[in-house]
Amino acid sequence: MLSLSVSKIVGAVSKERWSQVHSFEPSQEKLASHGALLLAITLEDLERSAESELDLPSFGKEVLQRFHELYYGAEIGESLFEHLRGTLRAIVDEFAEVRIEGIAVVILPTELPGKLGICYLAGVGSGSALTLRQDQPYRVLEVTASEEGKDAHEIVTSSGFVLDGDVFFLGTGDFFRLVPLATLKNALSFHDPQEVSSFLAPQVHGSEDNSGVAAVVALIRKQARGVQMTQTSPEEVMGRESAPDPSRSVPVMQRIRGFASRIAAFRERSSVKTEAQILVKSTEDRRRRLMFSVAFALLLLLLLSVIFGWRQRVQEEREQVFGEVWEVIDHQYREAIELVTLNPLRSRSLLTEAKGTIEDALAAQDSRLSKPQKQQLTDRLEEMKDFLEEVSGEHRVTEAPLFMDLSIVRPDTSGNALALYEKTMVILDRSSGVLLGMDISRISAEAVGGGSLLSGSQLTSVYAGRGFVLASGGVVEVSLSGKTSVLVVERDPEWADINGLESFGGNLYLLDRGNGEIFRYQGTEGGFGARDSWFGEGVVPNLSDAVDMTIDGDIWVLSRQDILHFRSGVPQAFTIAGLDTPFSDPIAIDTDPESERLYVLDRGNRRVVVFDKSGEYREQYLWDGIASVSDMAVSETEKKIFLLSGKNINSIALSE
Repeated sequence: MLSLSVSKIVGAVSKERWSQVHSFEPSQEKLASHGALLLAITLEDLERSAESELDLPSFGKEVLQRFHELYYGAEIGESLFEHLRGTLRAIVDEFAEVRIEGIAVVILPTELPGKLGICYLAGVGSGSALTLRQDQPYRVLEVTASEEGKDAHEIVTSSGFVLDGDVFFLGTGDFFRLVPLATLKNALSFHDPQEVSSFLAPQVHGSEDNSGVAAVVALIRKQARGVQMTQTSPEEVMGRESAPDPSRSVPVMQRIRGFASRIAAFRERSSVKTEAQILVKSTEDRRRRLMFSVAFALLLLLLLSVIFGWRQRVQEEREQVFGEVWEVIDHQYREAIELVTLNPLRSRSLLTEAKGTIEDALAAQDSRLSKPQKQQLTDRLEEMKDFLEEVSGEHRVTEAPLFMDLSIVRPDTSGNALALYEKTMVILDRSSGVLLGMDISRISAEAVGGGSLLSGSQLTSVYAGRGFVLASGGVVEVSLSGKTSVLVVERDPEWADINGLESFGGNLYLLDRGNGEIFRYQGTEGGFGARDSWFGEGVVPNLSDAVDMTIDGDIWVLSRQDILHFRSGVPQAFTIAGLDTPFSDPIAIDTDPESERLYVLDRGNRRVVVFDKSGEYREQYLWDGIASVSDMAVSETEKKIFLLSGKNINSIALSE
């Protein structure tokens, strides 16, 4: 059995809008059939005028009461899913004088192995539902009526399984207008609903226009044994039932042994016959034989009833377990198919969750599924795997063509780092302190820089015909056309651990992981100005795990498990979404001002991962050769990913 710990955030009432949160845990019987309910709802007066004005608080209470009556007052028909959807639809239609937006979730207990319950979600208007599971937030439902041509009263649904310790968050559209998603995710890390609300409430109540805010946080936990959902006394339970039959309290095997012992005693007594009994044989013997037959028949009937009752219970349990699994995964599968073009990320998420649910059900050691039921789940699993491959955006590359063999340009050259600007690429050989320049459109390369200035070289960058190298003496500028080198920024004793070099807009940028800084050197007519911090006043980001950066006007910093986004020196909300496998040894990130994508070289997983600039996963390119790659650059104009590995530059074609 499950229990809920709930906390609420509600905005102030205004003349136009009223918001409220409703939560309800019914009695144990009703909980098993209808589940526990969480509802965040906002009403907006559509017909308000100087002459007529709704009493929104009273009207809202009527709406909540009606929702409760419709949902809990009726038996579940075809499915709980349709019952919840139908209830929300009925409320929207019945109270047409107001615009209703809200998110409802029903949590139904289940006996599935490893699962605490099943959640069914429905929403209308605008809003979102998130789940925090194992410290990772997931958006499980998003409703928006702002899309062109979309019905403002469309009911959007979702479903999934609930685990012990899950935290659910439901919020109306106005909540997410006032509170950034990154702030909400930070708040959910507290886990405790009261602490989450305390963290978020000041941001909501600090806004003047918060009347449309309704949000609820719920922690779902497994209820301890013996804890009752209702306060019903044992005497009341006995009063509702007939008096127990004493014989039914005796275990079945004990009753069978009792029957057998009485029959044996009867047979022993009947075998001792006196002379009078032999002479007077009659009706009493026949009566005894009849009693023995009746006792044997009763014993047989008892055994049969026990066997058939057990088989009936097993069948019912199988149907219940299978029905719970099938209803959820079938809905997720059908919804994923509908969303494959509209919302590929959500489609992949639904398929992945449904696939995991089936695999768990099939692998459970105490599975009570029948062979036909297992086969039905296996068939659906194969369908899902095939469909998931189509929508997952995985491009498996068996062989990445060789784009350039650097040893042809200069013997014994082994590249360690490269950079690309439009069609100009530079490749740095750290061991020999040589910089190569290449025109990728003509696939022609030559050595453009070297000598003592490039000794101890580590990083390289390129911008508008000028190459830059971070060497032991500082930053060296290399003229790609004139093949001349000059030290433009002397090594600064304040530098701690420089592991990123970029040139953009005529300026130089150095990522200093040791100082947690990005230093900027502004371009001047004679070279570059003095060092200054690019971050705004009071901005102190954690760059201890930073491995690379790229610039498109904004700065994107790649860390070991995340991507940080900064604009004008200020952190921006950015969260990676939809990536099934976390980074493992990511070493490079690339983009440019014309691109809508971010490219990450994830060497540990032997892939290049592509995100859009809102953080959503789009696709990935997998090639075993990435295990030995040291750097990457991407040209969307040439539709190629360039991968540097020693003397070789390989390329992977970008998908259309």
